[in-house]
Amino acid sequence: MSAACPLFGFVVQLRTDDDRELAQLLSALRAEVLERGLLLMDAETANVYIVTGDGFQATDADRQAVITWLAAHPLGRGCNVGVLDDVGHAA
Repeated sequence: MSAACPLFGFVVQLRTDDDRELAQLLSALRAEVLERGLLLMDAETANVYIVTGDGFQATDADRQAVITWLAAHPLGRGCNVGVLDDVGHAA
């Protein structure tokens, strides 16, 4: 028996002042970065999301795109992006 293939992705922790701002940030992130890169984002816990590829592995370039976008977005301050890792156990 062989081991399961890894599912590479990264964790994004969003921090906003209220639920309305979180909804705005999520909507913009999905439309402007994730959907264009064919990336998926699933909630793990409150304000913590796992980003993976849609039928493929997420890459460090995908991770860097999210980091860059969050840094430039007014609501993205204080958000954290984790390292590229095997997130298969959590996705």
